[in-house]
Amino acid sequence: MTSEATAIYTAITDQVGQAGEQEVEDYLASLVEQAIVYAEMRANWALASNDDRVKNDAYRTHVHDSVIYYVTIISRSLEQAGIKTTWFQQLVPSGNTNVDRKRIGDFACYICYLYAVSAR
Repeated sequence: MTSEATAIYTAITDQVGQAGEQEVEDYLASLVEQAIVYAEMRANWALASNDDRVKNDAYRTHVHDSVIYYVTIISRSLEQAGIKTTWFQQLVPSGNTNVDRKRIGDFACYICYLYAVSAR
């Protein structure tokens, strides 16, 4: 998914810039923030005890839902601005965010990776 994720993320950022709407830029910033939180939680999941997983599962799901929300609202906002979001069909090939939930979670981790590497 790496080169595909790069193309999707590049399309999102380019189109958000093209739209030139502060609200959509704010959605993108929120997506990045939530992606970073989600990626950290997901990475820690592998190390967590069963008790910790049970304790944190609802919050992890909430953060994942937030990532899905921001991806969706960015796409809808761009479409309303007359910008075709073919990247959304690439990211959510089934057309159903519940079906492609894991794929969107992987994309969130990729966004975190981009920001982590660029911060060095």
